[in-house]
Amino acid sequence: MLDFIIIGAAKSGTSWLANNLGKNPSFFVPPAEIHYFSRYYERKSIEWYSGFFADRQPGQVAGERSNTYMTDPRAPARIFRELPNVKLLAILRNPVERAYSGYCMRLDRGLVSADINRELDPANARAREILENGLYTQQLGRFLERFPRERLHIAIHDDISARPIELLSDISKFLAAPHTFDSASVKFRYNARKSHGIKPVYNKLLGAFMRSERWRRGVGKSLRSSPLGRTLLRAVSSSLTYPPFDDGIRTRLAAFYADEVELLSDFTGRNLDNWLNNEKPSR
Repeated sequence: MLDFIIIGAAKSGTSWLANNLGKNPSFFVPPAEIHYFSRYYERKSIEWYSGFFADRQPGQVAGERSNTYMTDPRAPARIFRELPNVKLLAILRNPVERAYSGYCMRLDRGLVSADINRELDPANARAREILENGLYTQQLGRFLERFPRERLHIAIHDDISARPIELLSDISKFLAAPHTFDSASVKFRYNARKSHGIKPVYNKLLGAFMRSERWRRGVGKSLRSSPLGRTLLRAVSSSLTYPPFDDGIRTRLAAFYADEVELLSDFTGRNLDNWLNNEKPSR
C-alpha cells in the first residue's frame, strides 16, 4: 500500500520535503499530514488511512508525512504492524534552532508565554516537550528496534539551502525512484509563518489555565475547532513580535544538546559540530 513515510522531525523541513517530492510525477504524496499512527490509530481504520492514497497512479512511489510519528512512542510499533516493509525518512534540524522555531509556533497559538527563558531554559524549562522533541537519537532508536537500519534514511535540514537538488536525489535513490529534479521548480521554503499570535491580554483572560501545558493545549484546540472560537481568536489576534533568542539561552540550549549532537554525528557519519556554534537561528 505504501512505500515510504516521512516521520519527522517537526519544524525541520518535512513540509518542504513532501511538497517537492509530491511535485515529481514519480511520487504520490497527500498534501496534508495524516497522523494516523499517532493521533488516529485507535479511532480510525486502516481502510480510512488507505483512502488517502486512492488517487495514486500505477507506478508511482507513494508516501506520506506526519511529523508526530517521531515523537509518539507508540508510532513505531504501529507502523511496523501495518507496514513492515515501509521505508522511513527523517529530516533533522539543528535542535537549538528547532527549539526556537517550536517555541515561536506555540507562542503563535497562545500555548506558551513570551518569557522565552522561562519556557526554554533547560535548567527549569516549563515547555519541556519543546526540548525533548530535539532528542532525535532517542526517537530514531525506537524505530530501529523494529526496522533494520537500511530502511531508514536521514536527511539534514541544512541541505535544503545548501544542496536541495542533491538532497532530493539522494532520497529518490533510497526509494528506488527516478531522481530527476528541476532546480527551477524546487521551492526553498514552505510554511513561512506570518507574525500573528495571541495578545497578552488573551493569556491573562485564561488566567490559571495558561499555567498548565495540558490546559493551554486543550483550550487552544477547543477554540480552534469551533466557529465561535475561531472568531474569538481572530478578535484577539494581533501582530506578534517574537522574543529575541539571546546568546545566554542559546548557549544553555547548545550545552543541553551537546551529547545528543555528538551521538547523532556518530550515527549519521556526518560532523554536526556547527550546530553548537552559537549561530543565530532562523524562525
